[in-house]
Amino acid sequence: MRVVTCLLASLFILTCGCSKSATTSDGTKVAVTTQGDQAKVEVKTSEGEKATLTTDPAGVTLPENFPKDIPIPTGAKATQTWTSDGGIHVILSTTNSLADTNKFYNDGLKSNGWRISGTFVSDESLVLSAEKGTRQCAITGNKREGETLLSVTVTPERKKE
Repeated sequence: MRVVTCLLASLFILTCGCSKSATTSDGTKVAVTTQGDQAKVEVKTSEGEKATLTTDPAGVTLPENFPKDIPIPTGAKATQTWTSDGGIHVILSTTNSLADTNKFYNDGLKSNGWRISGTFVSDESLVLSAEKGTRQCAITGNKREGETLLSVTVTPERKKE
């Protein structure tokens, strides 16, 4: 939870037009880097928790550890990524319809060994969840001004207890 609070505080710093690094009183390190419209926020707690948020309306690169078994629609652009010990979250923009996006993920996830555990699609929104081993994937989508915005969240592999 502290990582999320630090990320939100860092976003506030960004809106003020500042770029800097700081260490909080509890030892959490926060580094904010900006270049043009791109912003990167890195947080590391004294307990070793890490999180990185990268955002740019023109597009960002998917994290190196983004799972290869989660397909990305052709032509989709990542505009925000957030990685932490708790998983990976990516915001994508595409011109595909929600119905086409739903079919793409249903087919693509199943062909990569995922089990679809729930799905809902309408003219305005999409919600899809899938499981593979101990990982979970959640995909939501909404129409906005001629584009489809997708949120793809994947939890890391967890050891079975």
